[in-house]
Amino acid sequence: MTNEEMTRLLPLVRTGDERACEQLWHGLRIPVYTVAVRILDDRYLAEDVTQEVFVRLFQGVCVRRVRTPPGEEVHSPRAWVFAVTHNTALNMLKSRRVRAAEPLSEETSPAEADGCDTRLDIEAAMKRLEPTDREIVTLHAVADAGFREIAEAVGLPQGTVYFRYRRAISKLRDLLA
Repeated sequence: MTNEEMTRLLPLVRTGDERACEQLWHGLRIPVYTVAVRILDDRYLAEDVTQEVFVRLFQGVCVRRVRTPPGEEVHSPRAWVFAVTHNTALNMLKSRRVRAAEPLSEETSPAEADGCDTRLDIEAAMKRLEPTDREIVTLHAVADAGFREIAEAVGLPQGTVYFRYRRAISKLRDLLA
């Protein structure tokens, strides 16, 4: 879901428009969940984080100004959602002292089993990245966030985010080769 789509939907969400809420949910739930599960390494806690992020969205607090490093403000609802996801997951890590969890759910179907080895290899390689690098890769590759949005979400300069992404991808290639 793009910033433009979110900007169009957010005023409707604030008025309680159920269709707008549903569109927001369907457009963001997978990226939010994916970021949370990569930070927490626990699918069940990631579901809790996803719900908490959407509670905040649906309570109408979703349009924020996100500060960029030089002090200028950028209106970016997607970056705000990723920042809230990031912070909520980190707070959950601190409060529950979460450690490693299951790499795959028990509910893997036979159809998914074909790609299971590759998926396990990718998950194992991702776990070997630093947490921030893992989050940057997830935001860019899975949530389709741009480097500017990622920088706003994780609180790092855009150039640093780009460098860390390239370094992480290189490391993943080496680990998966």
